[in-house]
Amino acid sequence: KGVVTDCISLKRVLYRARVVVYYFIVAVLWFRYARKGGAKIIMFGIRKKLMAKAEEALGVDLDGDGKCGDGMDRDTMIQRAFTDALSEGVELAVRTAMAPGGFSGNSRVRIPWPEELGGSIESAVQRFLPDHYDRFVATLNQAAERASETARDVLINAIKGLDLSTAVDLIRSPNPQACTDHFRATSWTPLFNGMRGIVEEALQACNVTSLWDTVMDAYAGLSSTIKAMAGLPDTLCTDIGDYATNKAVHGLLVYVGDKEVAIRENPMSAMSEFVQKVFNPSFFQ
Repeated sequence: KGVVTDCISLKRVLYRARVVVYYFIVAVLWFRYARKGGAKIIMFGIRKKLMAKAEEALGVDLDGDGKCGDGMDRDTMIQRAFTDALSEGVELAVRTAMAPGGFSGNSRVRIPWPEELGGSIESAVQRFLPDHYDRFVATLNQAAERASETARDVLINAIKGLDLSTAVDLIRSPNPQACTDHFRATSWTPLFNGMRGIVEEALQACNVTSLWDTVMDAYAGLSSTIKAMAGLPDTLCTDIGDYATNKAVHGLLVYVGDKEVAIRENPMSAMSEFVQKVFNPSFFQ
């Protein structure tokens, strides 16, 4: 028994000795490695990681390597922020415009009687055909609200086709709706073409087209004497589909611009982390 106990004690001593020798060797190697710059290399790696995290959080290229963090470069981040801001504007525009009163309840986007038929013509229709006039304007706005329900994809596809070479200038512009104005100026035709069929379907569904025809027929039924006295043309000619489409696109972009203004005032209100960083004034400092 005593011999067994002595053997166990000896094994424990030898084990502890090996552990001490192991840590001694590690300490020596570490000391020699550190003197050759190993510690500096490790500390440099740690510093780079911390720098990357700080850049990602601030959205700023702190070390001048052209990137904000380990991944996305600065230009790509700016372009992503530009498209994300407009996309968030589209989401707001569609959600707001499709709601009851989205067009008719907002004087900035409400679709009026066609301007090209304004003045004495509009006055005559209001005077002699008041029921037709009111019903037409009301259903015209309802059609725009209906069309807005399916307008999202058209707007998003147009954003994907934007030229982003001026994204920096637009984001830094003092104009609070610079990005939306660029979107409006460069994408109106594809927006119109994409929305035309949607609006036409909504016009048919809301009976706007048939109501417009009724107004035209009723106007044509006015006596020539009345028209002559008022200086009115014998017939009215306008493409109500084109008119409604232009007005629907205009109204949606008004709401997109509202979102851009809100983002510029408070970047943290945006859903996109890229928008939050890039639209923050400190990003370009």
